Amino acid sequence: MNRSLAFYGRNEAVSNLRTLYTERKNVLIVGPPGIGKTALLRHLNQSYPMLLCETTSSLRRICDNLELQLGWTHYKRNVVERKNRLLSYLLRRDEPVVFDQVALTPPRVARFIAHLLEQIPVWIACRSDQRREIGRVWEYLHRFTRVEVPPLTRDETSALIESAVAKGHIQTDARSHIPYLHQLSKGIPRGLEELLIELAARKYNIDSSFGRHLLELDWRIADIERSALAIVTKFSVLGTWSIMGRIRQSVFRGPWKSVANRSLYKETMIGESPGKGTREVLHRSVICQPVRKNSPSRL
Repeated sequence: MNRSLAFYGRNEAVSNLRTLYTERKNVLIVGPPGIGKTALLRHLNQSYPMLLCETTSSLRRICDNLELQLGWTHYKRNVVERKNRLLSYLLRRDEPVVFDQVALTPPRVARFIAHLLEQIPVWIACRSDQRREIGRVWEYLHRFTRVEVPPLTRDETSALIESAVAKGHIQTDARSHIPYLHQLSKGIPRGLEELLIELAARKYNIDSSFGRHLLELDWRIADIERSALAIVTKFSVLGTWSIMGRIRQSVFRGPWKSVANRSLYKETMIGESPGKGTREVLHRSVICQPVRKNSPSRL
């Protein structure tokens, strides 16, 4: 995410987090995806020593992530031995440990975090602190100081769009549609950034409903393409079969899913970048809706 967008209007949040770090508090950072939680943590990590773990779905992956940062190997060690070695080291190190993208935490991860809570500060970044979404670590959240990252206000969105227009990055008539662009992005910095990228890439007639619909469609298609690439990148280390299984189960639905699977399988196995085939599938996934059986034709 663009640094200027990620930290725009975030001075108070950054100052608050610095104070909590100095006071050695346990911190729970809550905000929707794209709001800038990871960017804030990485920014703080440049000035304040902390160990940032961005993979928290299982204890094994936490061990993999932290050991990689520490330059450790785990030859002939099982997960329990690796976990105990990490706990011993982290407690001696006595620096905050940050767990990013926390969701649906299993019991082993929750117990690992609880052990750290006994002696060192722990920070958690998540999309929601509701029990059904954050998982088993929910029972320890009463020990955390909650910090919610707010979305951009309409005035902040207006200032960013005015700046982009003044620099000649986007078309000038975007000034007349600030309320629409703010509503579309929902005040999420990443969403606004992607909208500005689309406006910079081509000129839209946003004075007409058709032009606004085209802008929204291109924005959503680009978001799906980025999400698919992120999934491929994130899970490629786990093996091709794991990622393909996840994609088949959760990402692509509808009558074209076999085409999408074949295209992504080829690109993942061979190492090709997403080509025309995948883009066409993604376009269809946005433009078309799966036709249910026994439903009247919409033609």
